[in-house]
Amino acid sequence: MNHQTGLDGEDAEPWADVCCKACYLAKNEKCVCKCNGLHHGKGNPNTLTHKAKRNKESGKFEHYYPSTEQYKKFITDPLCHCGYNLMNEPILAYSHSDGWEVEETDEIQWLFIKCPKCVYDHALWKLGVSREASIVEDEKL
Repeated sequence: MNHQTGLDGEDAEPWADVCCKACYLAKNEKCVCKCNGLHHGKGNPNTLTHKAKRNKESGKFEHYYPSTEQYKKFITDPLCHCGYNLMNEPILAYSHSDGWEVEETDEIQWLFIKCPKCVYDHALWKLGVSREASIVEDEKL
């Protein structure tokens, strides 16, 4: 059985859909865990939370927002054209006017999953997520 270990070496349960609490709140060196450091320290208030990384090909800054993982419940076709199952890969984002709403920012974000096997970027709509789908609740009175 696969399990996640916290920074203290004890078993840790998946937490808030982002690896484990120990990794998410980490303060020091990167841990070696299920997310391979993708979530490391993003929940620590003393670090930058939604770190961006520039894509070498597109030049755009790609972000990881934990709330985007909620869009996975709308995915109807999780397989890449190379056959790799994308459901365990993180949803990445960059600002784009035709994208989806996320909880962490007011800017609309283009959401996609990068296949680690063939390195193809799959926009969520290619995986069956409707362009009208939203995880952000309207604050109407």
